[in-house]
Amino acid sequence: MKLSYIELLSPEPLTLNNVGTLKPITLRTISRYNLQYQTYLSIALMTPEKYFESIGKSKEFDAMSLSKKSDLHIFDLLISSENTVVEVENMLQFFLTDFVPSDFQHKFFTTFSGIKDSQGQLLPTGIINKAIWNDLCDVILQMNYIEKQIDDFSEIKNNRAKQILEKFLKGRKRKQQVAPHESVDLGNVISAVASQSETLNLCNIWDLTVYQLWDQYSRLRRNTAYNLQARSVSIWGDKNNKFDMFWWCKPLEK
Repeated sequence: MKLSYIELLSPEPLTLNNVGTLKPITLRTISRYNLQYQTYLSIALMTPEKYFESIGKSKEFDAMSLSKKSDLHIFDLLISSENTVVEVENMLQFFLTDFVPSDFQHKFFTTFSGIKDSQGQLLPTGIINKAIWNDLCDVILQMNYIEKQIDDFSEIKNNRAKQILEKFLKGRKRKQQVAPHESVDLGNVISAVASQSETLNLCNIWDLTVYQLWDQYSRLRRNTAYNLQARSVSIWGDKNNKFDMFWWCKPLEK
């Protein structure tokens, strides 16, 4: 489910029919619950491979056949114990406006709004199960400016594509992980945007959603490049007619 640009920029909650309502996470919320936020994002990014790695069983996963890996679904793994079910429940409660009580017995989650029926019972708004899990996590990640990588074999039906994915994952695993550049640290981005923006500062920037912050960060970077090119053209001219005076307002590419 690909969200539109306006949906991603909007500060309003996003309702998914028969599932629940997702709330955009603000910087103010992250400042209060940063550790939980990072933990819940890691759950949304979790794959069978990462799950086995988290429990110290990477070798067991690597030794599995391609067919067995294809039968694994991250939702089944996450609800395989009560401890992980509680973590998933907390994660859903963090990103959703709905009330999400765990139902370990039935292996799914029911979402409830704050509206009650004539008998005083909360009305259900949707169900979160294995069929919707990957799509739900993908939407959560989109709203938090994260692009999900496809490395879950259960999401791929073509056998040839599964074989290619397996080779790719093995190659990626052999590479050393490069530490993220300091400039993309969330705290540094908050400081940079607050210092460069004409309207945002360290007093009001906390009301931005995560997506809005990264969007403004990207826009500021583009505008800086545009201004440099515009100044160069104004001094030296544009002999090859390469300067696009409307480049500053074209859609961003992540």
